[in-house]
Amino acid sequence: MLTPANRFDDRLTTLGIPIDGVSGSGPMCRIDFKPEASAEQRDAARAAALNFDWTPGTLKTIDEIFAEVPNLTTLQRTAVLNRMIADYLFTHPKLAIFVGINPRKT
Repeated sequence: MLTPANRFDDRLTTLGIPIDGVSGSGPMCRIDFKPEASAEQRDAARAAALNFDWTPGTLKTIDEIFAEVPNLTTLQRTAVLNRMIADYLFTHPKLAIFVGINPRKT
């Protein structure tokens, strides 16, 4: 089950804000930014925390989510697919190397 903090973490990632994670819950949660996060991105994340629905909720079924996929924009679909590919390559580093991505920090 996703906690509100997990959902907010996912939201910031979807917005393209570079974070390491979210701690706590609610508008005053702690957001751990990556060093490359700009001041604008940090401000946007804090504003998003104020407007985020922090109430725990019941997750939709896979079929309910599947029914909404056709409503995604091309940009949203690309973001989802890129995240799925990155997650997969993260757990399969040999494949990452095979396709030309170095999975290790240099």
